[in-house]
Amino acid sequence: MPEDYGQEEWRADGAAARTEALRRIALAAANGDDTLDFADLAALTGLPAEIATLAALRHLYAGARRPDGKMTPYSGFQLVDIAPLRALTGLTTLDLSHTEVSDLTSLHALTGLTTLDLSGTQVSDLTPLRALTGLTTLDLSHTE
Repeated sequence: MPEDYGQEEWRADGAAARTEALRRIALAAANGDDTLDFADLAALTGLPAEIATLAALRHLYAGARRPDGKMTPYSGFQLVDIAPLRALTGLTTLDLSHTEVSDLTSLHALTGLTTLDLSGTQVSDLTPLRALTGLTTLDLSHTE
């Protein structure tokens, strides 16, 4: 992870978190990365539309869990809007844990998902997950 992983401003300032998210998306696009880590961008309220251009993306960590499996020491994840995810049909791993996400409508087309972490979210309607028949791991602990 970069040396500046977890800067305070990314946890407190939504604009700074969005700017950093856009920088990471651009790097992932340039490098063809299959993993994107937003676990330290707690102030991010919505996934940028630009994320939909990452056709190679397979693993997205936008909640409290980092790619190495450890939980971030932060709280107060503000992510609500995940609409751009509907275009990422190649995703296999998605972490939205401990975010403010409540609407899962954008996930219905992600039929390649095998791991989905929604622990600690505001999710109550699981209907959009019916089409995700490939899920082998679904964490709903501590949901509303």
